[in-house]
This record gives sequence, structure tokens and C-alpha cells, in this order.
Amino acid sequence: MDRFPFPSLPMGWFPLASSDELPVGSVRPAHFFGTELVLWRDFAGVPHVMSAFCPHLGAHLGFGGTVQGEQIQCPFHGWRFAGSGRCVQIPYSAHLHRSASLDSFPCQERNGQVLAWYHPEGVDPQWVTPIIPEYDVGDHLVVDHAERIVQTSWQEVSENGIDIAHFPIVHGTCEIQSFTVTSKGPTRHVVRRQKVSTPAGPVDSLIESEEFGPGVGVVRFSVEFEHIEAMQFCILTGITPIDSNSLMMRFTLLVRPSEEIRRVRILGRLLLRDLMRQVEQDVIIWEHKRYAERPCLVKGDGPIVEHRLWAKQFYVSAPST
Repeated sequence: MDRFPFPSLPMGWFPLASSDELPVGSVRPAHFFGTELVLWRDFAGVPHVMSAFCPHLGAHLGFGGTVQGEQIQCPFHGWRFAGSGRCVQIPYSAHLHRSASLDSFPCQERNGQVLAWYHPEGVDPQWVTPIIPEYDVGDHLVVDHAERIVQTSWQEVSENGIDIAHFPIVHGTCEIQSFTVTSKGPTRHVVRRQKVSTPAGPVDSLIESEEFGPGVGVVRFSVEFEHIEAMQFCILTGITPIDSNSLMMRFTLLVRPSEEIRRVRILGRLLLRDLMRQVEQDVIIWEHKRYAERPCLVKGDGPIVEHRLWAKQFYVSAPST
């Protein structure tokens, strides 16, 4: 039996690379959405995401392909393709083949990430990913990155965030004082107040997360130490399907510059390290569980049914709750 009953990969905007991983004129291969892809940035600074195999004789443009102005050139016979995927030049022919084109994915750059829009049926983007305030005002520094490939589905990871009963069992989380979830369209907002364990003992914390569809999110942490001003941290999150059974998780730590920037960086990295520790605690469960379509829920499990109703919108045909 397939562990995941979902009818398709979810639609949405998904991070494929950080902006600094795709400098002007660069080409890189990738594999997401069950498809071989080529990522490239033209000399006008515009990023592109396209299917990778040349329609001529099948060369992979991510290996040896080069950027020529605002086009990408195949390494095998020099055929050139525009960002739309259309073949625009064959060096040894005055005539273009009418069927010679590559699939081109809608692409946008937000919050230091290169995002591609995926829809199983090729439908155009249904929403826009916002620029978060931290990037809009430009006063946050990127301090660290982390990523992890996991053998699971997007909905399992997303549901984990509102499964409040697992926090003390899996992660040893201290008392959760309050927990609220609101959603509107593709956006979901979760606010959690709780005690967290530190070497100095339990301290109050506020954790706010926003998801902009299944692929892009941000988590903001505010930790209140006694006699010290509350420390605030921001982590960009990304979940990108590799195929129906695996995905890439991405985390980017942002910190606000301050007079204590060195200490803030250290604490922020410790926070990211602890987050990745918790991810590893979840991975052992994610990779060996199957999605329970009709779970035996009890009071205290959290808003799992509500989450599943929200998640339905991202599938071409929705799974049962």
C-alpha cells in the first residue's frame, strides 16, 4: 500500500535555490516535482526554471549548458532557448523546428529565494508569495542555512506543525500556554506561546509561523530571558517535493543587526541547530509512518481536521479527510 493517498503533488510556489546560489550567468541542474530541471540566470539578472532535456537529441542543459545573453545554449549542438522555453536559434540551420521547446515554469524571486510555480496540470499561478517585512525593510542579515532531504510528503510535514500532542512526547517541549491557528486562502498563521528549556532553565517564548501555500513559510521566534531584552529571530522555511515520496526541507536563519550582533548570531545558530535536532526527531517517524486517512482523534490532538480541510485546496483533486 502506498504510504500517501494524495492524488497529485501539491500546487504552489516552491524554493529551488537561494538567490546567491544562482549568480548571473550561472546554470545548475536540479530534480524536483519528479522532473529533471535546469535552473539558470540570464545576463539581465532574471532567473529561469525549465525542463532539462534538449528536444533535439536529449542533452541535459544543466550539465555543460551556458548562458548567452538572455538565452541558454545546449552543450551538445548549440541550440539556444529563450526563457519561455522556445527554441530561438540553431547555429547550423536557418529554419527552426516547430516542436522544439522546453517546458518553462513560472519563476519569481522572493526573500532571497528562487521560487518556481508547480501545478500538475500546468495551470498558471493562483497567488503571489509576499515579500516578508524582514526583507522588505532590508535590515536583517542571512546568518546560516540548513537543508534536509526527507522521505515523506508535504502534508505530513505541514500537519506536524499543528499536532500539539506530539511536542512533549517527541521533542520534550515544556508547557504550551496557548495555541491558535487561522487561515485564509493559501495562507495559514499559527501562534504558539510556550516555555522552552535552556541552560538557564525554562523561559517564555512566542513562536509565530506563516505558510504561503505548501512550499514557502516563515517562523519568528521571540525568547524572553530574565533581565535581558527579548531576543527575536526569523527563519525562512521551504518544502519542495522531489517526487511523490520525498522532499527537500530548507531553512534560512535571519537576524536583526544590533550592538550585540556577535551574541545574536551565536544564539541564532544555536536556535537553528536545535530546530534541526527536532527535525531529526520527526524524521524517524515521518519516514516510517503512513498517512492515516481516518485517524482516531481525541480532544487534545490539535486542529488536524481543520488543517486537512485547508490542505485540500492544493491538490488537483482533493484527498479525503
